[in-house]
Amino acid sequence: MIVGMMMDVKYLSYFVALMLFGVLCVPLNASAQFFEEEKLKAVPHFTDFSTEEFKAKTELIEDEPYSDSSLAFSVRLPEGWSKIEGVGKGAVPGETKVSILREVARYSGPATPYPPSFFSLELLDMEYDITANIWFLNYILENAFNLQGMKLNEDGSVEGLYVRVIDDRSYVVRCKVQINGSRMTMASYGVPDTRWNDERTFQDKAIEFFEFYDPLAPQGEKKITYNFLDMVRFEYPASWRQVTTQTASADSAYLRFMPPTAKNKRDLSQGLIEVQILSTEISRSLEKEVAAVQKDMIDSGWRIKRLLSDVTDDYNVHDTIEFHRVDIYEAENQSAYGGSKANEIWFAVLADRDFLYFVKMIAPRREVSFLDWARNKEVFKTIVETIRP
Repeated sequence: MIVGMMMDVKYLSYFVALMLFGVLCVPLNASAQFFEEEKLKAVPHFTDFSTEEFKAKTELIEDEPYSDSSLAFSVRLPEGWSKIEGVGKGAVPGETKVSILREVARYSGPATPYPPSFFSLELLDMEYDITANIWFLNYILENAFNLQGMKLNEDGSVEGLYVRVIDDRSYVVRCKVQINGSRMTMASYGVPDTRWNDERTFQDKAIEFFEFYDPLAPQGEKKITYNFLDMVRFEYPASWRQVTTQTASADSAYLRFMPPTAKNKRDLSQGLIEVQILSTEISRSLEKEVAAVQKDMIDSGWRIKRLLSDVTDDYNVHDTIEFHRVDIYEAENQSAYGGSKANEIWFAVLADRDFLYFVKMIAPRREVSFLDWARNKEVFKTIVETIRP
């Protein structure tokens, strides 16, 4: 799909060439995505009683874990609940990096013939950029929880409902996941399944009313700006290594970036991103340049199996970019070149008046390593959306 300015004759041939990339690589019919968020069931809401009744039957709880104002929160919980002391003791977030999900506050419902319900606030210091919805989906996948529904809110937070087992008892858990500064936070209200129908509205509205009083604005990973001879620039995360740079002249550049988890320059198991910048003054035609990219892939042992998706509309490129296209392919590496038989290749082509840009990402398939796939996807998106003169 052409995006931005109206196509003129010069760019018409470019567009035709883009379509040829798929033909040359012999893609099959587009397949279903591993996680199509728009097809996930919406999180249900319950109105067994009104908001006024809810407020009358609950108490306003205010807490400030570690005396950290950015973690100060309020939530309304049913009468008779109590704080569990000792939760969150030990290393202080901000002073010591919290690399695994850690509980910093917990409240328990009153004792009954059944295990008590609970409210919990957990957090994790993020090491790289990722959205709350992707993090939450990975959390569900890694723990094999039964997702009942989720909703992405306008502020970027996510509300979810899922079932998990705790000490041989099934709990229905409603949660809100959001980014607070450089932390991923999750507020959860869990109810034993045997009592869930009676308590589901309390659970629903408690998560709705949960809020941080003074949260920090999302703080993404530090970015580095690559500058090509003061003519082209783009951003990439500081944690990624620029392992190859080839600038033969003012007309072209080739760069390779690898994630911090890569063992060496030939380790493709965690993914890589390549950027090629080519002046329109020396380019033969976009068709020939795309064919050259394809030949290089074949020579390196890559085989494109099928087109997974055209995600062009998901990218907000710089206003100087006259058109762009982004496709996702399923691929496998048939050589010993550090590859895998379960990969995705993301291929972006952009053009402005002076340059063509090719951005190629090799990533583990989402079925194999969902979090690695999501991390790479965010880096790819950052580069593609920040390319500019």
